[in-house]
Amino acid sequence: MKILTRKQAALITELAVSRLAKYVKESSLISLVLGISGGLDSAVMAAIGLRAIARLQSAGYHCEYVFKFIDVESDPIDLIMARALASKLGFILQEQDLTPWYMACPDRIPNAVEHIDRVFNGNIKC
Repeated sequence: MKILTRKQAALITELAVSRLAKYVKESSLISLVLGISGGLDSAVMAAIGLRAIARLQSAGYHCEYVFKFIDVESDPIDLIMARALASKLGFILQEQDLTPWYMACPDRIPNAVEHIDRVFNGNIKC
C-alpha cells in the first residue's frame, strides 16, 4: 500500500472539495445529507463536505449540510465515535434509532445464521 505525502493528500482533498462544491452549485442543491457511521469513510466525507459548503457560502451560495446517525442494532462505539467526530469538526449530529422498526420488519430474517441471510438483513438496515 502506497502512503501519500502531505502534499499529495492536500491536493486530493482540494480536488474533492472543488468538485463537490461545483456539483452542488451546478445541480442547484440547497441541502446535503450525510449518514455518519462513526467510521473513517463518513469522517472523510464530513470534512470534505464541510469545506465545500464553507467555500460555497463564502461565495454567497446558500447550502446546508445535515449529519445524521441512524442506529439499527449498531455497536455502541459507533455512536460514541460519531459524536466525537461531530464535536471535533463542530457540526450538530442528528440521531435516530430505527432498531424497533427493523425488529418489526416483516421481511427481516430472525436469527440469521447463513451469510446470505445476514447480507439480506444488512440490506434492510441500509
